[in-house]
Amino acid sequence: MFSTNDFDKGYQDGLSQARKREKKNYSHFDKMKVFFSSNALNTYMDGVNQGYLDGLREKHLVHKTDITERKNSMNQVFINQAETLRNLKAFLIQFNEALNTGSERYQQFLDDLADQLLDADIYNRYQAEFLDETKSRIHNIISNIEENDIPYIERLIAHVEETLMVR
Repeated sequence: MFSTNDFDKGYQDGLSQARKREKKNYSHFDKMKVFFSSNALNTYMDGVNQGYLDGLREKHLVHKTDITERKNSMNQVFINQAETLRNLKAFLIQFNEALNTGSERYQQFLDDLADQLLDADIYNRYQAEFLDETKSRIHNIISNIEENDIPYIERLIAHVEETLMVR
């Protein structure tokens, strides 16, 4: 059995795939070579992996950036993270308000039905068996967001902002 090295072909295929933003694949390998070479597939796959990695580096200019550009780039990443986290916190606050309003509207709607001649026994049973439980669960969600989620997001924001100050 012959021993051929298909690293170069694999490298070119991997580099091309990365540049075209394609998924990495090994399908361009000449499968007939497996019958004639003991290491053709392995060297081809190594070449694809290395070529793909180099293509990604080229695409993202990893090997061309200097330290200042990296620092500026990282600062922008942290600025974006802080802003995204602030947006998440604002969303959670609005979400809590919507949950609270929804819970109140749910109660009000049931009360309105009672005013429109909903049978008192049905109203009372529904209130006791379903509405109270639903409102309790909504309250638990609101409390969890207020006591856990938002403080966690605030700690993350503080950490990201501290990281920016250190840089």
